[in-house]
Amino acid sequence: MGKLSLEVPHSLPPQEALQRITALVEHWYSRYGFQKNWTDNACQLKGNFMGIQLEAEIYILEDKVSGSASDPGFLLRGPAHKYLSKKMAEYLNPQLSLEEILRQDA
Repeated sequence: MGKLSLEVPHSLPPQEALQRITALVEHWYSRYGFQKNWTDNACQLKGNFMGIQLEAEIYILEDKVSGSASDPGFLLRGPAHKYLSKKMAEYLNPQLSLEEILRQDA
């Protein structure tokens, strides 16, 4: 199977973007048990979601977060892309503090 690609722009300072995406990865770790491996501003994720084995890479860049994930197949491709885009945009929203986002996501 191919890869599902994603780019979400942000206007946050790079360190804050990293902190927020780290919080999102921690959310996925605690909720779904995804394994995580950080190297500088990049994270590799591996796990099982709804019976589908997934692998993903996330890169926190100065003005965007980009990533790719294993393609979950035709039926789940659209919902997976929508979910990932929504979660990243939510966590990178400069109008909300990280604490507000974490409260909403609890």
